[in-house]
Amino acid sequence: MGLGEALGLQWVEVDFERGQVRTVATLQRLEGSDGIRGWEQLPPNSEESDRTLPLPSSMAQALLGERSPQRLAQLAAGPPG
Repeated sequence: MGLGEALGLQWVEVDFERGQVRTVATLQRLEGSDGIRGWEQLPPNSEESDRTLPLPSSMAQALLGERSPQRLAQLAAGPPG
């Protein structure tokens, strides 16, 4: 998995029960003349990039450790907009 694919992951693509993760997008940095303008989520670069990969148990545990704090931060931030 490339860096853009890892950064583009969403929780819905992580299957903890099966120990799998599906790569369906990449996150790409948008750069302007004055530096970074933001980020854009794009489809994979090729058909081969849209794939399901094994999720090692150590990575699953690390992701689970981040999931609860992320949800709490989202709740504390309130609705978007």
